[in-house]
Amino acid sequence: MRVRAAVLDAVRDFFKDADFLAVETPTLVLASAQEEHIQLFATEYQGDKAQKQLYLAPSPELYMKRLLGVGFERIYQISRSYRNGEMGPQHNPEFTLIEWYRAYASYEEIMADVEDLVSHVAKSVLGRSSVVRAGREIDLQPPWERLSVRDAFARWAAVDLDACTDAESLFRRARALGYGSARREDSWEDLYHKILLESVEPELAKLGAIHLFDYPRQLAALAKLKEGDSAIAERTEAYLGGVELSNGYTELNDPAQQRERFARSARPRGAPADEAFLAAMERGIPPAGGVALGLDRLVMIVAGASCLDEVIAFPLGH
Repeated sequence: MRVRAAVLDAVRDFFKDADFLAVETPTLVLASAQEEHIQLFATEYQGDKAQKQLYLAPSPELYMKRLLGVGFERIYQISRSYRNGEMGPQHNPEFTLIEWYRAYASYEEIMADVEDLVSHVAKSVLGRSSVVRAGREIDLQPPWERLSVRDAFARWAAVDLDACTDAESLFRRARALGYGSARREDSWEDLYHKILLESVEPELAKLGAIHLFDYPRQLAALAKLKEGDSAIAERTEAYLGGVELSNGYTELNDPAQQRERFARSARPRGAPADEAFLAAMERGIPPAGGVALGLDRLVMIVAGASCLDEVIAFPLGH
């Protein structure tokens, strides 16, 4: 708990020194627009007004982007977030995110921010720009290594993602390579994540601090597609010792594209699209870069802990 408190102090100092405004947004929301595999906690408002279906926010993303749209250009938040069905050594259904946005920036600036923040936290708490994970020292001094998703899958999984753009072709390739977990009924995203977990992430663990970037458009979520290569989304995830630490984008700010993505992704979870956010986007949200970084995982790494239960005072069920 003392390490956690020190990490929180260092995070706040970092953003204050970088001239970011600390903001707070709701955790009870009417709608959401996260990735399809994220399950929401649902609840219901009961009072003197009409009953309304509500959800616990899986991240503060949409409200923070609405703040970008009314002129707050450098904002951050340390927020409680909620995702149903996620529990394990690196997951708790209730967790803490550090999320921040920069107007007129891209995922390039966001990757640099992640490096600077994590290095700053380590220096503040541990007195050095490195951490130890699984007995191995990881240098956090920027810049970190960068590797595209295309190159990672080609190098470690023998999968050409450009040639496997639908579920059937990726399934055939996965089975040919001996992935017994691959099922014909799996979606493209399911197959991608099975290959990632089995072949790519174990190799990332050997590289220390690294950014995986330029994701297939199927995994764009709320990221902008790359100019000149619409098969790629400007998305990045940072890994430390094999632990996925953050997920960032060059943010999509095209309202027509956003509405189309919401229409495809909202139905499987049963949550409606966020019309207030779409209206804000139609009024205008500036180009921006944004990222969510798992505070609990950062504390786990800085503290040298093996799982989140060691750095959360009361994980679910305790």
